[in-house]
Amino acid sequence: MTDTNDQKYLLQQNPWYQASAGSAIVSGVFAGIVLTLLLIQTYHIRWTDPKQTDKLAALRKSYQSGPADEILAEEIRQKDTRQRRAQYARLQFVHRGSVLFVFWLAAFVGSLTWMRSFRQKLPHPVRQTDLSIRQIQFADRSRLAVAMALTLLGGGGLFVALRPGQPPTSGAAEQEFATGQAEDRPVFASWEQMKQNWPVFRGPEGSGVCPFEKIPTQWDGPSDQNIRWKTAVPLSGHNSPIVWDKRVFLTGASEKKQQIFCFDADNGSLLWNGDVPVSTDPQRKEMSILEETGYAASTAATNGAYVAAIFADGQVGCFDLTGKRQWVCSLGVPASAYGYAASLTVYEDRLIIQMDQDYEPGASKLIALDITSGKTLWQTERPVPNSWSSPTVVQLNGRAQILASGSPWVIGYDPADGKELWRVECLGGDVAPTQVVSQGKVFAVEPYTHLVAIDPAAPSEEGTPGRLLWAAEGSIPDISSPIVSEQLVWTLDTGGTLGCYDIRDGSKVYAQDLDAMFQASGSLVDQILYLQSTKGKMILLKAGSVFEKVAENELGEEIFASAAFAPGRIYLRGTHHLYCIETKL
Repeated sequence: MTDTNDQKYLLQQNPWYQASAGSAIVSGVFAGIVLTLLLIQTYHIRWTDPKQTDKLAALRKSYQSGPADEILAEEIRQKDTRQRRAQYARLQFVHRGSVLFVFWLAAFVGSLTWMRSFRQKLPHPVRQTDLSIRQIQFADRSRLAVAMALTLLGGGGLFVALRPGQPPTSGAAEQEFATGQAEDRPVFASWEQMKQNWPVFRGPEGSGVCPFEKIPTQWDGPSDQNIRWKTAVPLSGHNSPIVWDKRVFLTGASEKKQQIFCFDADNGSLLWNGDVPVSTDPQRKEMSILEETGYAASTAATNGAYVAAIFADGQVGCFDLTGKRQWVCSLGVPASAYGYAASLTVYEDRLIIQMDQDYEPGASKLIALDITSGKTLWQTERPVPNSWSSPTVVQLNGRAQILASGSPWVIGYDPADGKELWRVECLGGDVAPTQVVSQGKVFAVEPYTHLVAIDPAAPSEEGTPGRLLWAAEGSIPDISSPIVSEQLVWTLDTGGTLGCYDIRDGSKVYAQDLDAMFQASGSLVDQILYLQSTKGKMILLKAGSVFEKVAENELGEEIFASAAFAPGRIYLRGTHHLYCIETKL
C-alpha cells in the first residue's frame, strides 16, 4: 500500500479526525438549510409582501369610498391580521436566521480547519495490519456523539428561528384601517374605541359619565330581578370593574397572593386569572393595610390590547387579553403605611401611574411605562406628599392631557413626555377624590373643605397657565369623586350628604341627606345619577337642579367599588361577587 493510502487509513481510524469531519458535514448541511430559508423569506419580504400590501390598500380604499359593508370590513380585518402576522414572522426569522447562519458557517469553517490540522500533524504512516475492536468502537461512538450533538443543536436553533413570536397586533390593531392609524403604530385603541368601552376607573376620562343606552333602572339582587349573572370573585378587593368588548377585568389580593381576573361579559365565567408576584421587600410586612383599602384597592386599566394592574406593595403586572403575562415590575413598597391605592390610566401605548409619597425630592412622581414592555418612557417629579387620587387622561382645550391632584396642586401634563402644562394651587390634606372635566373646566376636591373649579387655559395672576375660578364649601367628600354635567356638579360625602352646585360660579343648588353611607364614586347615566351605598343599595336620582328620587335597588351585599357600564348593562362588584345587571325582556 502506498504512503498516501496508509495516511488516509490512519486518518480514517483517528476518532478526532472523524469528529471534525462529522462536524463539518452537519454544520455545512445546517448552514445550507438556513441560507435557503433566508433566501425564501427575503424573496417574500421584497416581492410577495408588497403585492399583498397593495391589494389590502385597494380593499381599504374600496371600503372607505363606498357604503358601509360589514362583510368587506371583516374581510379586511382578517386579511390585515394574516398579513401582519406573516410579515412579522418573516422578519423575525430573518433576524434570528441570520444569527443562526453565521453560527453554522463559523462552525463549518472551524471544522474544516480542525480537519486540516490532523493532516499536518500526522507522521509518516506505518501500516497496521490489525486494529483492535476497542479502537473502532471508540471512533464510531465519537462520530455518533458529535453528529447527534450538532443535530440537536441545529434542530433547536431552527426551531427557535422558525417559532413565531407575538406579533404586534390585536383586536385593536386589526381595526386600524377604520380609524386612520398608521400601519406601523404601536398597538393601542383609538380615542373613539376607548369611549366605546369602560377601560379605566370611572370609564373614559375618569368622569363616571356613561354614554351607553338602555341602562337598567330597576333590579333586585336577592330575588335575581334583572340579574343576568352573578359570579364569585376568588380574591377580595375594593377596585372597580373595567370592561373591554366581551371581557370584564378585576383584581384581587391577599397578604400572600395578587391576581388579575378576566370574566366573560356575557355569562360571568372566569376566563383566566394572572398572578403578579408579591413583593419580597421586608417593608411590605410592615404596611398597616386597612379594611377600607385592602391589598387590591387600585382599579386596573386596559388600552384594548393589554390590561395592567398595580397592588398595595407597588408591584405592577401586565397581561395581554388572552391572559399571557407580558411583564412585571416593582415600583417599590410605597412610603405609606396603607400601601398604594390610586388607580391606573392609559394613553395609547402608555400606562400612567401617579406615585405620590412624600415632599422629598424624587419621592412623588408621575410615571409613564411602555405597556408592551414595562420600560419607563418618562417620569416627572411631583411636589406633593401622599395622595390617593387617580390620574385621568382627558381631551381638554383641543389636546390630550393627564390630570393629577395632590396637595396643594392640580396639575396638567403632556402625555407624550410628561412635561407640565399648567398648575393651580388650590388643595390641601390627603387628597383621595379624582378630578373631573366639563365645559373646558377642571373640578377637584379638597377633602372636607372645598370643591374647586379651574380654568387651565386662563393665566394666573403671576401669568402662568391655570387659574382658580371659584371654591365652594359644603359637605365635601373625602373619598368619593364628584360627578359633573354640562350645568351642574355633585359631591357625595361618606356620611351620605349630596351637594349640588352650579358649575358657572359654584353657588349651591341644593344639599340632601340620603340616609346612607357611601365610599364608591357615583355615575351619570342619561340624566340620572347612580349612587351606590356601602350597604349595597343603589339610589337613582334625577340629574337636575331639584332633588328627585327615581328608584332604589338592592344588590344584596356591600359595595365599595364604583360601577362599570356597557351597552344595556351595569357591572357591580360586591364584597364577594361580580354582578351583571341587564333588563330582562
